[in-house]
This record gives sequence, C-alpha cells and structure tokens, in this order.
Amino acid sequence: MKNNWIIPVVLMAFLLLVTGFWGYEQYKERQQLEIYLGNQYKESFFKLLDRIEDVTVLLGKSIVSNGQQRFVTLLSDIWRQAFAAQEQLNQLPISNATLMKTSKFLTQVGDYALALAKENLQERKVTDDQRAKLKSLREQAGNLSQALHNLESQINKGDITWSEVIRGTRRKIEKADEHLLSNNFKTLVEKNEPFPTLIYDGPFSDHIEQQKPKGLTGDMISKKKAREIVSDFVDYKDNPNLVIKDLAEVKGKIPAYQFSVQPDDNEKNHTTIDVSKKGGHVIWYMNPRNVGSRNISRIEALNKGEQFLNTRGYENMVPTYSWIEHNVLTVSYAYKQDDVIIYPDLIKLKIAMDNGQVIGFEALGYLMSHHKRELPKPEIKKEEIRELLGDRFDIESIRLALIPTPSLKEVLTWEARVRYEEETYLLYYDVKSGNEVNILKVIDTPEGTFTD
Repeated sequence: MKNNWIIPVVLMAFLLLVTGFWGYEQYKERQQLEIYLGNQYKESFFKLLDRIEDVTVLLGKSIVSNGQQRFVTLLSDIWRQAFAAQEQLNQLPISNATLMKTSKFLTQVGDYALALAKENLQERKVTDDQRAKLKSLREQAGNLSQALHNLESQINKGDITWSEVIRGTRRKIEKADEHLLSNNFKTLVEKNEPFPTLIYDGPFSDHIEQQKPKGLTGDMISKKKAREIVSDFVDYKDNPNLVIKDLAEVKGKIPAYQFSVQPDDNEKNHTTIDVSKKGGHVIWYMNPRNVGSRNISRIEALNKGEQFLNTRGYENMVPTYSWIEHNVLTVSYAYKQDDVIIYPDLIKLKIAMDNGQVIGFEALGYLMSHHKRELPKPEIKKEEIRELLGDRFDIESIRLALIPTPSLKEVLTWEARVRYEEETYLLYYDVKSGNEVNILKVIDTPEGTFTD
C-alpha cells in the first residue's frame, strides 16, 4: 500500500509528457504554417513591386512613342501590368486605407490606358493633353514604386515581418505606413481627376509557344565527354586539381548534364555547371565565391570577358550593357554579324574585379537563337530616321540592330539612342517600313547601365 501513489504519479507524468509533446508538435506545425504563408506573402509583395515598376517604365515609353501601332501595344501592356499588380495586391493580408487607395489608382491607370488604346486604334493622333496625362501618371507611379521600395527596406531589415501580420499584430505595419509613405503616396489618388471605367471584352494574352534551340550543333555526347568539357571550360585560373562530381540530368528547353566543380576538393568554392547533351555546349555556370576588393578597371574586366569568350569558341561578341555590384561586373555580350548587332544571340558573364576571373556564364539566349542569317538591305535610310525623330530628342547615335519581337520573330531595325528630359531611350524602327517596333529605357546607375 505504501507504493500505491507511484502509479498515479507515473501516469500523470506520462500524460504531461504526451501533452507537452502534442503542444510542441502543434507549435511546430503553426510555425511551419506561418513560414509558408510568410513566404507566399513575401512573393506577392515582390511581384507587386515588379509590376508597379513595369507600369512606370511602360508609361515612360508611351510618352516618347512615335508609332501608332507600337503606342497601342504599350497602352495594352500598361493595362495588363496594372491588372496583374492588383492581383498581387489582393493577395496581401493588409487592408489599410493607403493600400486601398493604391488599388484604386491601379484601376484608374489601367482604365485610362485601355481607353486611350481604343481611341488610337481608330488612328487618332495622340494629343499633347493625353501625353501630359501619361506623364503625370508616370510620375505618380514612380512615387508609388519608391514608397514600396521604402517598405521593402523595412521588411528586409526585419522591422516588419509577415509572421506578425499573420498573427494579427498589424500595428507595426500601420505605423510603418505613417513613417515610410510620403504625402504624395498617401494622397496619390485624391489628387487625380477621375478616369472613365470601361468594360473590357477579354483578357490580354501574350502566350507564345517557345521556339526550338537554333544554336545547338554537334551530336549527342556522353556524360564522360561532358565532364571533359567542364574541366576545359570553367575559369579556375589554370588550377589543375579540379574535383568534378555528378549532380543531375536536367530537363527543359535544352536537356543537359549538371555537375559541381571544386578546386582541390574545396567545399567552400563550389561551382554548378550545365552542359547540353546535344553538342556539349555549356549552358550556364555559377561560381559563388566571395570577391575581394576591386583591383582591375571596367575596361580590363570587359577585355577579360572578351578573351574568355574567344578562347571558348565565341567570336565576334561585343559588350552592350553592364553594371557593377559587389565588385562583380555583369555584362551582356551580343553577337555582331557584319555591322549589325544581333541582340537575340546574347551571352551574359559575371567577372570578378579582384582578379578578372569569370565566375558566371549564361548562354541560353545564344543557344536558343544563334544561326547564320540573311540580313535584308535597309530600305529606310539613317537620315530618314534622323528626320523622323526631329527636334523632340537629343540624338546620341543611330545604328543597325536585329531585335526579337514578342512573336519570336526577328526584325532588322535602326536603333536610335536618344535623350528625352534627361532620360535615355532606345527607339527601334523597321528598316523596311520605318515603323516603330520597340522602345527600351536605359537605366543609368553610378556603376553602369542596363535596359528595361
């Protein structure tokens, strides 16, 4: 009888253990759910930011557009991107007044762009008043983009977490809005005049069936042969002791063998590389090593990149646009046929500016597009393009360039690099008809330029 208390105590301890284990499992499941939802919300937020930036750039392109057909296409793209931005906004668990106004603003931008597109389908000339409205919308979209970037900064610093939002602790978000969003952002819609609301007949679709690779040459190769190609291709500064390991066989646009490469079995310096099964072409590789202080100039790095390409069979490649980040030069090289820049045949390199090593290589564009082309003779002269541009722009250069179209066709164009109100644009005109076929905005940064 003296030990009768032992059984209840043991049973109680067991129940406490089970309860504690169950509670811990519930906590883990809730934590995993928060992480999952947080990742979903984070993805929606960054997609929203991308869409808003796209709207801003497209509005800028519409202002400088001279071609009626291209102008209508740009307006349709504005409507589509504004609609897509609203979809991402609706995915976020935030319902404060500021973001509700953002949704209304996006609706108005899309509706106005669509109304203007329908007017210009009837070949009406764009008025100065319409361009002024587009310019105003671009400025406001730029303010919105900057406000979201400020909020992004707070999220990245950890001042705001999606877990807090999920748990219902929204005070930080509300406070952050007051601290981060400018008065222009808060009153964005209130200052706008109302735009017409339209009923659109159907969704704008840009679905395109993917083309087959044109740049793959040679027969199917074995994995052994692919390993030999890897050892000769990657830039490890003539290190003879490379350890190459099999990773996977890659499916997709270009089936490939995937390997990891390490110098002297150094796990901290691990490069991943894909080699096509057909022809043994390197599709891409990335060496994520830490890059030290800058010891070479941009020109020296560009020369290192050109030398790297020449020694690996990629000749007549010229640098187009590049930028520097964390002492790494990212540069796009385009193929040049005669005096024509062939933009579809593009190879991107990442060059470490501590020693000139090529730590990144990506040739998907080149392998998908490269082939010998029969280029037509221009029917529109360069002087005619200069006359078309008139005195609206400061013309920096005009040259021949082959560019891809949304339908995956290619068109030979005159590429006019122009300045408009302290911004740089690339305007493309068909050499046969003189029609405007594309516009790119050149983004200038302290460390380089690229296009959007």
